[in-house]
This record gives sequence, structure tokens and C-alpha cells, in this order.
Amino acid sequence: MKVMNDWKVIKLGGSLLSPYETASRSLQLGQLPFDTEYAKELLAEVKKSGKKIVFIVGGGFLNRWYLQQFRELKFDKPETVTDFHYLGMAASDINAILFRILAGEIFGFENVYPTVVKYDQYNHLREESIEFEKYQVIVAAGWKPGHSHDVDALMFSALFNTGKMFSFKNIDGIYSADPKQYPTAMKKKSLKWAAYRDIIKVTTHKPGASFPVDAIAAQLAERMNKQVVVIDGRDMRAVREVLMDDLTTRGTTIT
Repeated sequence: MKVMNDWKVIKLGGSLLSPYETASRSLQLGQLPFDTEYAKELLAEVKKSGKKIVFIVGGGFLNRWYLQQFRELKFDKPETVTDFHYLGMAASDINAILFRILAGEIFGFENVYPTVVKYDQYNHLREESIEFEKYQVIVAAGWKPGHSHDVDALMFSALFNTGKMFSFKNIDGIYSADPKQYPTAMKKKSLKWAAYRDIIKVTTHKPGASFPVDAIAAQLAERMNKQVVVIDGRDMRAVREVLMDDLTTRGTTIT
């Protein structure tokens, strides 16, 4: 039986919590490569909404930096693909731990699930569902190699029987092509999964690859009949819209 509740599931891009350029500068200065002020602002909006939230946190700077270093060392081989996936999962775990601590400071630790959900725990989500219901915030990291955390978010969406999964990125939606390469690319208000796959033109997920929704998750979401709403997570007006109204006038919905 599926759990029914007013949960929202948010894939929180690591590029929001740990943007590469600013995180790199922070690390050089001996500071935490993590945007604590943004995290606090986002968590404050969630608290005001009163919603129950699952955050699946990405790897951000740590993932990209380690992947870059490993590739420069010529460690990128067919035999190490799984290792590279695990590298990204480990980076997301670090960010998720920091984010969970901040959530505890804002919501009270008694209202935040006491550990980061990760790895083999995803195989037992149903068994933990009664325990999850005791909390307002759940923070999760990566599940297993082969896909991004978009798939992990869909697992929580299935658990809580939500029709939508929200993806907070450092982009304001999905375009007909990469707007950085094609300035005339048009932003899509909504589109079907088949049209989205035509835009990204890949069917697998490589370590460190960045798409609004990864190719594996796009196939899974269509099979599960899930909508994914992509917004700029820095746009607090868009954040408030999806928290309060389950929709956005500012992002893109894939159906």
C-alpha cells in the first residue's frame, strides 16, 4: 500500500548549495565550500509553508572538483565508471550532512529525520515509511551508481504517492537547446517526456553529467506517470509557488 501524505519531494541541485566558482574560492580561503546562507533561506521558506519535505541533495562543487582531478590523473577508464559514480554519491553525502544539520537548526532536530538517507537504505524505504511520518524534513543523498539523484527523488515520490517531483536547479527551466550555446533557444513552459528526451539526446547517465533531468530518470518518470517541475532554486518567488500551490509560473513542467 502506498503512503498517503502531503509530502513534497525536492531534488536540490548541488550547484545551488555548492556552486563551483564560489565554492572553489571559499576553499582557497580556508572556508567551507557550501552556501550556508542560501540553505538557511530555502529552509526558512519551507518552514513558513508548513509542508513536509524530502530533500535529495546533489554533490555540487565537491563532485565536479574530484571528477576533474581524477580525469587529469587519467583515472577515467571503462573499469572505473562505477567508482566515479560512487565519488559523486560520496560528495552528495557530505553536502546532505551539512544540509541536515542546518535543517535541524531551523526546524529543531526533533523534526528532522536523524540521519541522511543513502545507499542501501533506498531498498528499504517502504519499511521506514512509518518512521518517516514522525518528521517534517527528510534529507537524502545518493542511492546507487548509474543515474543521478533524480531517480532517487522519484523513489521518494513513489513512496509518498506524489504526482510531482520538484527539481531545484541553477537554471530557470528547460529550453529547446542549451541557451549558453544557442542564445535563440526558447524556454518551454511545459512539454512531454518524449519531447524532453529529444532535447537531451542521450539515453544513459555518465558520472558528472548535468541535465535538467537525467536520461534514466526521464525514462522512469514517464513509466511512473510522474510530472517533474524544474525551477531556479534561487528564485524565492518560484520556490514559494511550488511550496504553496504545487505549480509554478516561472519554471518548466514535464508531463
